[in-house]
Amino acid sequence: MAQGRSSVTVRALTEQAIRHFPLYGRAAQGRLNRKVRNAARRAAEADPERLGYGRATGVTEERVAILRSPETFDRRGRTQGYQAVWAGRASRPRRPSEVPGQIDLFSELDEAERVATEEESDNSTEGHGEQS
Repeated sequence: MAQGRSSVTVRALTEQAIRHFPLYGRAAQGRLNRKVRNAARRAAEADPERLGYGRATGVTEERVAILRSPETFDRRGRTQGYQAVWAGRASRPRRPSEVPGQIDLFSELDEAERVATEEESDNSTEGHGEQS
């Protein structure tokens, strides 16, 4: 959008999004391309007024069409236009992904802090008892 393009191929979008894309092997490049393709489809489905997804044909590659951009079509100005784009997404809470068997980092940190505080208080009471 910021570059003022009316569309971008999924391949070009993948190369722009993943800085070292050419260094990956063919299989990894294929997986990355599929991930970007799926994300582009979901984005176009979620915001059909702004984005469109075009499947590959015999003549063209699959592409993302920018139908409405804050760069050119927002009368409030560029900055407020982008803020409006992201404001709609910020209101949707993102569910954290859960991995089976993975511990909760914050719970572990809270527990470690609790144990350290208890040990510190135990050490300070032992030290006072020996000096008396």
